[in-house]
Amino acid sequence: MSLKKVSYPILPSDRELSNKTTVEKELSQEELNERYYGHNNSFGFYPIGRLSSWHGGIHIEGSNCVRAIADGRIIAYRFAEDYLLEKDSQRKYSNSFILIQHNYESPGKQKNKEEEPTKQKLRFYSLYMHLMSKKELEKDNGKNIPDLYAKYTAKVTGKEQQRGLRLRSGTDLETVTIRKKRVKRGIVKHVLTKGTQVTYDINSATKKVYTKEEGTVLGANFSDDHWIHQHDTTYTPVYYKGDHDLFMATSGNRVKDLRDGTIEVNIEEDPIPTSEKGAIVRKKPNKDSDFIRVEKKGNNLGEIEIVDGTWIKIKEKEEYINKKDLQIKKSLKDDITNGSNNVKNVDVSIKAGDIIGVPAQYSFDKQSLYKCVHLEVFTDDTEVDNFLKNHVDDDSQTTIEIPAGKTLQFAKPCNFLKKDTKVKILEINDNYTQIGFEDIEGIVVFDDRISWNSTGKYYVISSFEKVNADFNNLLDSNIKELYFTDYMKKEDNGEFSKTTKNAEAIARNKDPKHIKYRKLKQKHPKANKNYWVNNTEATGTKDTWITLTKDIESYYEKDPKETDVNIITTEKIIARKISTTKDSKDVDWYNVQGKGKQKTNKGWIRKKDLTFINPYNWLDESYGWEVFEDPDNNYFYHFGESFTDRTPKTFVNKVWEKLKKYDDDKNNLLTENELNNAMQKDTAVKDLSRLICKHFNEWDTNNKIADFNTEIDKVYEKGVNLATETKKTRLEEARDAKKVLLEEKINNLCFWDQITDGDVAETDQHYNGKEKPKEKRTFPSDSSSIYHFHPIAFVEHMKLITGGKEDIDLRPLMTFEPQKGKSDCNITCKRIMKRMGVYAEGASGKTSIFGAQYPQSYHQLANETSERDGLVYYEKPSLKAIEYLDLALENSHPVLIGVNHTYQYRGGTGINEGTTDHYVIIVGRKLVKNEQRYIFWDVGTRRGDSTEWYFVLEDEYKLYAEKTYKSGNKPYNVTQIRRNLNESHQIITY
Repeated sequence: MSLKKVSYPILPSDRELSNKTTVEKELSQEELNERYYGHNNSFGFYPIGRLSSWHGGIHIEGSNCVRAIADGRIIAYRFAEDYLLEKDSQRKYSNSFILIQHNYESPGKQKNKEEEPTKQKLRFYSLYMHLMSKKELEKDNGKNIPDLYAKYTAKVTGKEQQRGLRLRSGTDLETVTIRKKRVKRGIVKHVLTKGTQVTYDINSATKKVYTKEEGTVLGANFSDDHWIHQHDTTYTPVYYKGDHDLFMATSGNRVKDLRDGTIEVNIEEDPIPTSEKGAIVRKKPNKDSDFIRVEKKGNNLGEIEIVDGTWIKIKEKEEYINKKDLQIKKSLKDDITNGSNNVKNVDVSIKAGDIIGVPAQYSFDKQSLYKCVHLEVFTDDTEVDNFLKNHVDDDSQTTIEIPAGKTLQFAKPCNFLKKDTKVKILEINDNYTQIGFEDIEGIVVFDDRISWNSTGKYYVISSFEKVNADFNNLLDSNIKELYFTDYMKKEDNGEFSKTTKNAEAIARNKDPKHIKYRKLKQKHPKANKNYWVNNTEATGTKDTWITLTKDIESYYEKDPKETDVNIITTEKIIARKISTTKDSKDVDWYNVQGKGKQKTNKGWIRKKDLTFINPYNWLDESYGWEVFEDPDNNYFYHFGESFTDRTPKTFVNKVWEKLKKYDDDKNNLLTENELNNAMQKDTAVKDLSRLICKHFNEWDTNNKIADFNTEIDKVYEKGVNLATETKKTRLEEARDAKKVLLEEKINNLCFWDQITDGDVAETDQHYNGKEKPKEKRTFPSDSSSIYHFHPIAFVEHMKLITGGKEDIDLRPLMTFEPQKGKSDCNITCKRIMKRMGVYAEGASGKTSIFGAQYPQSYHQLANETSERDGLVYYEKPSLKAIEYLDLALENSHPVLIGVNHTYQYRGGTGINEGTTDHYVIIVGRKLVKNEQRYIFWDVGTRRGDSTEWYFVLEDEYKLYAEKTYKSGNKPYNVTQIRRNLNESHQIITY
């Protein structure tokens, strides 16, 4: 169960203002990460907590749930029945927790082809303490119970009936109002269920029969006054159960024509009056799936499983019901062990981002309503040193660092606006000129100056000088191909007009010296692309073509404003690459943007000016990580002076070293007040967040209670020694009472010695349908030498080495247009993409499973089955395709996507490779509630860009869109991911 994914413990959608009194704007994930370093916390910092005590984790405050930080296995939990109460004060606190074991394995570096790569492993743990108790979780119908340990039951409340298709009488009529018009129609005689077959009626007395060629359905004409002519719907005469006077609505997809005189009902349109009322049970979670039965209203279904936002599944049955027809109750699973002292050892798979639990009340002093989850990340693995130092030389990931003092250029470097290039002036303002390229048309004499290339379907230039003269000298000298537009003839007045090939041949027969003309087009690869340059670099008048007199080394993608200036970095910046280009000297440039609070640092910089860091080397100075082993292993630390002398502990010295700049009174002594002030600053918290502290773990303090009490004595020692007898007695009594209170609380909170090592009973093993992990379930018995990480800092760095996906949105850079014809989706998508400077490849030429004449895509993710009733997915090719998709988006390129929405669409092999029915463009991606979404534009509807359509990534290699514009909300399954081409129409490999 080596982890594939890491996740932040909170997402923007999880956040609520439980501890804040002021309303704040909705935070982005990036801003939220900054917040949960801890500097916005009221309490719970790392590695120093309240009362200057050791604190091996951070508190998650102000969130309505907390998520697993990485793939792993739950090895233990405790669910208290209710809150515990502090002795005497009666303050509430929760000792409920979940403990997860994670096993990381690096990609490794292959030294030669014969050997397998050596991989670095690390076992670590994440702890989620102070979770909500059972009693509180089950309030409000269990709305706070995470799905991880929830049980759902349901009762039928719906009034749905089985539906079918009506058969109407041909002669027994009724008068109804349809669209404000009174019309006649046959009364309903039968309602047939989906799948029922009827015979085409050739004996209807109200029609004249005519037959077509054998093998087709018989047809008929009816008298002009027949009631079926009063309706837009097509009605067909049928024979059913001895009745010849019946008509069935057959337009749309209501029926299947079986081509043998038989028609099959294909829709559930009209309720069957005699059917039971309740909830419809189906074979699949789809309203068009086969009907099984009606579950009667009031029936209890027992335990169910939630499929998605619309459907549930009856447990242990392949039966599905729409949630709208049910009353669903949520409670804790039956096998969840409760009790404040009951630690349950288990082995349960969990994924990164799964909701672990809800912050609970943890009262102290004047904070009676304080809520939090204590999150901790730690390891005892002896491989931690090799892991941090990249012992196996992994290098598959890279971090970009912009050094201080570097210029981020606003203008984009280029290598194509060279001297003698012809460009058109489009706009002129005070300081800048907009230039661009357009397709150019010219009328050319059709003689030996051009020749037809039948293979490429274009004209080849034989004499550039002559052809360029025909184009008014606007052609670039590197142009070799021209494309046909029209046949032309020259009138007596010298003007040109269109002609035809036949007319041209007739004129040539009459006069062998007749000159033929062709209107031809130069297709410029950068047509409709515009560039802003300094006025001095392109001079002329608007709408005229000019020849550049020198190389232009950079341009602006939009009209520059006063604020669009170069940025000089004042500090080192960790950045992400947006895109790349080359300048006129073929030097590589990166368009980069800083991360987090440094995201305003954005621009172009030479690749050679960047620093590329290997994130597997955690201890590289650029990341700021440092391992600190505390020889004192204290619980309490005193800042300003020690308990008994002025020699500070080693740990205090290390914290002082990190926070020296926050010494407000400049006395070279860090007081508790200065420490507390520093912990409200993001820079201080981040400095401390890179400390990897080797220290005893606080959740085993009950087994070190004697040492703990000795430290309590030292806290009180100075005051007791200086006090008079009466006050001394009171202080000693207060000290002893505090020790009793804390000892009871410590015994309630600690769990370390209750975690077992090795396998648990099979009844406590749950792997969600997957094989048992090969890694051993294990937990250290010794808590004295544990390495602790700041959880958020740890997650952020793990994302650097596990390839976490950043949110990307290309929509602001693009212009949408809907398709005009029914089959224009592909070319419309390509036209939109072309404006972004990328071109989508066509079919690769690989043979489809349905025949050589139907070539499929290079990245073919799925094909319809041979029975045309489902899809066959190709896992490994799909994983490569998703990887290509991500790389394209990370380079700011949209991607053409083929989808399947109807099995055997248009006969099954009528279009594309026999599986793909439609094309859309993926224009971004984002993570929403642990759901990886890929945003797409759908050219099939005018709402293609105004609605946020998206695919969901399932099983890491399937993309599925539940919501679409299609009638009946037909879902899309991605079947093709087309590769991108550059302006030279070469495959972009990224």
